[in-house]
Amino acid sequence: MANLFYNMSSRGIGLVGMWDLMAFDEVAGISFKDKDGVQIMKNYMASGSFARGREEMEASASMVFVGNINQSVESLVKPVTY
Repeated sequence: MANLFYNMSSRGIGLVGMWDLMAFDEVAGISFKDKDGVQIMKNYMASGSFARGREEMEASASMVFVGNINQSVESLVKPVTY
């Protein structure tokens, strides 16, 4: 979380403040040491801002999550009927 969002020790913004796009490959295997990591990412993707410690900051980097799927393309794009 320090590298991605904000490093409280160095008081420097992380990668979301330096890049336009953050790409995560093989997302099925991602794990976070910081138990709040997923919530910080969800809040950032919803609002464009994040909080670490007392600091609240904004950034504009997009996030892309890449991974394999086990379904066929046809089943994924099939319209849902109710």
